[in-house]
Amino acid sequence: MRRLRLMCLVVWAALLVGGCGSSDRELLAVDVKGVVIDPESQSPILLLVDPDSERGLPVWIGLSEARAITLGLEDITPPRPLTHDLTKRMLDLLNASVERVVISDLKDNTYYAILNLRAGRKTWEVDSRPSDAVALALKFDAPLYLSRGLVQKGVMIDLRSSAPGMSVERLYGFVFQELSPEVARYFGFGKEKGVIVTEVTSRSRAEEAGLQKGDILVRLDRKTVAGREDVQRVLGEKGRSSPVRVDVYRDGKVLSLKMRPQEEG
Repeated sequence: MRRLRLMCLVVWAALLVGGCGSSDRELLAVDVKGVVIDPESQSPILLLVDPDSERGLPVWIGLSEARAITLGLEDITPPRPLTHDLTKRMLDLLNASVERVVISDLKDNTYYAILNLRAGRKTWEVDSRPSDAVALALKFDAPLYLSRGLVQKGVMIDLRSSAPGMSVERLYGFVFQELSPEVARYFGFGKEKGVIVTEVTSRSRAEEAGLQKGDILVRLDRKTVAGREDVQRVLGEKGRSSPVRVDVYRDGKVLSLKMRPQEEG
């Protein structure tokens, strides 16, 4: 208990040093699309997406931050608190919260972020790494933004042109990401490699087939799925009118679904 009180005092001191208030900025709201793996470097990439367009900001992050963000996206609470869980608890004890996160700048290939904190009528801006800021924002369900100055530096990519043909999301109506060992253990999945469904579009072919958020893809057309590349390869080989058999792990069981791609309009 003494250690927790001491850490709370350290956080409070950091808030005071952070300074009060922040000038209004032109901001672009973004959503956390997920964490994917760079096929070349095998490093995690945080993908922030503008919901009003198909542009995204990829940010290379560390493994521990990638795990924290993935757990946050899946609303999974680890048995023992990780760093970001502990930070949230300390802020809660101080009656402080994260109001918003702004990815503010890019300097020397390093992204900078600002945590906007509030405790009562007092507000502070705290310098942060984007990965830590996003992990905390997910804990507080706080909105994420990019500064217009950052966007004007041309950091956004067109997701439609980042992969050949139609994406899995557009073709079938679901989003997935690499499965982390922590998430695999939480769901009781016996393997540490695979992909997990993070979003299913309403009224899509994936929803019609019965695919659900949190499903772990085990096989596609009887071919084992060990990673993102397997999904892209198998679904890319399918014809636009051919159904695909999808075996998913859910609630301790493997279920088989039949899914057709969206019709082009």
